[in-house]
Amino acid sequence: MNADGSRRVVVHVSDDPGDLDRAVSTAQSLRDAFPDAEVRVIVNGPALDGLREGQAPPGVEACAIGLQRRGIDAASLRAVVEVIPSAATVLVEAQFEGAAYIRI
Repeated sequence: MNADGSRRVVVHVSDDPGDLDRAVSTAQSLRDAFPDAEVRVIVNGPALDGLREGQAPPGVEACAIGLQRRGIDAASLRAVVEVIPSAATVLVEAQFEGAAYIRI
């Protein structure tokens, strides 16, 4: 629990596009178990390729730096995906603020 009493979790997926479904499933399980928790799925690296097809729930965030490095246009991503400037920065900030970290 964070100092302000809130619960936050960041689920980080970066290696395999196939891991994205597992990360989304894990995030949903966490939301079900802890309805008051903020759960974010942060995606970078090769896993970004998994954001171009299918559906994604709210809370999935893609690294702009990774998108640029992989030549992926943000417009090609699933509509509900939020683009963040840097996955590393978001992950560190969340942990500084007391968020739990899970790597998929």
